[in-house]
Amino acid sequence: ICHPPAGTTREDVVRRFERLRMLAYAGCEENIHSGRHGESNFCILDAGNQEILSVTLDDAGNYTVNCQGYHETHRLTLDTAQGEECTGHAEGASGTLRTSLLPATTTPQTAAEYEAAWSEWKRAAPEGESRGRAEAVKRMRACLKKGNSVLYVGRVGLTTLPDLLPPNITTLFIPGNTLTRLPALPPGLRELSVSYNQLTSLPPLPPGLCKLSVFNNQLASLPALPSGLQILWAYRNRLTRLPALPPGLRELSVYRNQLTRLPESITGLSSEATVNLEGNPLSERTLQALRDITSAPGYSGPRIRFDMAGASAPREVRALHLAVADWLMPAREGEPAPADRWHVFGQEDNAA
Repeated sequence: ICHPPAGTTREDVVRRFERLRMLAYAGCEENIHSGRHGESNFCILDAGNQEILSVTLDDAGNYTVNCQGYHETHRLTLDTAQGEECTGHAEGASGTLRTSLLPATTTPQTAAEYEAAWSEWKRAAPEGESRGRAEAVKRMRACLKKGNSVLYVGRVGLTTLPDLLPPNITTLFIPGNTLTRLPALPPGLRELSVSYNQLTSLPPLPPGLCKLSVFNNQLASLPALPSGLQILWAYRNRLTRLPALPPGLRELSVYRNQLTRLPESITGLSSEATVNLEGNPLSERTLQALRDITSAPGYSGPRIRFDMAGASAPREVRALHLAVADWLMPAREGEPAPADRWHVFGQEDNAA
């Protein structure tokens, strides 16, 4: 507070004073104020309600600290060099002070820092969202203080989430809100359910995620899927393609999207896996290939549900590797074509 890093903003100061409130002894929280003499004034009071320290920001970028007759002014500019001098004055004395331009903390390390971020997010709630944000903060506090691993904040009208989520949670349920984006997700997350929102994209997924439920959103694509993902429910979105599928995936529900082709990895799923592709504009050639593959003798892949449009049309019997090439995603540069990879399988006994 007395030696602000370069680039300090009003929001940074708010967070620091909120952190002080959290660290204060019981009953002393009200002696720490933000906005007592305007939104850019912050102060600490003594037992007699007198200011013992205050911080004031002005439009010119000056940050002034007053402490019992001593005051110091810092220039808050992003290009300030480390060790830049600032003026400082005390009654009966003059001179210069060096501002210690330490880097601002970017990764929270204490409960107080999380609390400060959540309090600021709650304070900035738009009209009509205050109650929902208050409820979300209440539940996040419980996760942090009591070690709760499940955070559920459903159908409370949230349009955003705070940039910081409880780091200890393994399950996050935020259904039925109006979110358009998500912040960075806790690294230990195992289950994520954000269905019935307005999401247009997802952040990178935690490596240990096992279940992902994102149905009824506006997603056009999905990020890379964790290798251990077992359940993916992404129906009723706008997906035009799927990423590579983990071999251990047991449930894939992507009906009513805009898929026209499928990833080759879909054929690598086990016979215990279920796949629902209904309601996608898969090409007739793709549908024909699905019928050929799933009806071939000895087929041991996943159980796939798809529309049977065109099933009454004459069926052309083609080599397996050519049928597969019609519905697999094109190979990336430098990789062998899907037809080449499947040609060897077409030479086996009972191949279609």
